[in-house]
Amino acid sequence: MTSLRALALLAALTGLLIACGDDTSIAPVRLPVGAACDRCSGGVPADAKLCDGGLAVGRACLSRGDGTCGYDFPACPLPAGYPCATCEGPAADDAKVCPGGVGVGRACLYRADGSCGYDFPACPGLPGEPCATCAGPAATDAKPCPGSAAVGRACLVRSDGTCGFDFPACPAPVPGAACSSCAGAPPDDAQLCPDGTSVGRRCLARADGSCGFDLPGCPGTPCDRCSGGATLDAKLCGGAGPVGRACLHRADGTCGFDFPPCPGVPCATCAGVAPSDAKLCPDGAALGRACLSRGDGTCGFEFPACVP
Repeated sequence: MTSLRALALLAALTGLLIACGDDTSIAPVRLPVGAACDRCSGGVPADAKLCDGGLAVGRACLSRGDGTCGYDFPACPLPAGYPCATCEGPAADDAKVCPGGVGVGRACLYRADGSCGYDFPACPGLPGEPCATCAGPAATDAKPCPGSAAVGRACLVRSDGTCGFDFPACPAPVPGAACSSCAGAPPDDAQLCPDGTSVGRRCLARADGSCGFDLPGCPGTPCDRCSGGATLDAKLCGGAGPVGRACLHRADGTCGFDFPPCPGVPCATCAGVAPSDAKLCPDGAALGRACLSRGDGTCGFEFPACVP
């Protein structure tokens, strides 16, 4: 009687499985979802799934996690060069030499077709280049930089090819930017500016990245470089028309986009000697050159405007 009940139970279970579809079978043990099964009933569907990078994967006989198996899509493989869990056989003991002299051996990596094999990983970046990841948190200390703000640690390639939280190189200071410190004492000389003021030496960044006591540009005179971009507004200068902003020295020694003086405004000083020529005005008056501001913020010997 017991054997008859067992056969009846087996027949009922077999009928249930057939009703579930031709691609379903009982797994020998309850496997996790996505694990490979030994056998699935029926034929494999011919459709495919497109993964990142253009790789297409077909269906495989996989566990559904409930004790059954079916033809489902496996997870897309990780990108080529990403570490694999296992590779067949031992790795070859050869190596490739990367820029900077660092040697790298083969590793168990994903390939472009989604398989795993012993291939050479990508060469590490050169020392100081950014790394994708570093272990642990970065320290919160910082290093001062001449002519610019301090820099904190970043995830960078080290000289041995490993990655770690190190200080990046200081950014190149803008010549003329204020430095935090200079060696020695500043000379006590000064320069006379076109507006009649004088400026003494300041601790400033130089073009070679060092800091020293130099004479800053006079307020309103052109700078070599300004950060950002100039706004598109303008100021009216009477008969001279509008003037836009220019990269100019400011009174605090910094550079920024400010309005230069209107052309024709008297300056306190001009370099050199004024030419001796003159211009004839409509009323017959002859005007010689004068030390006047120009549209670019400089001063020079120019002809003043004729009196209407």
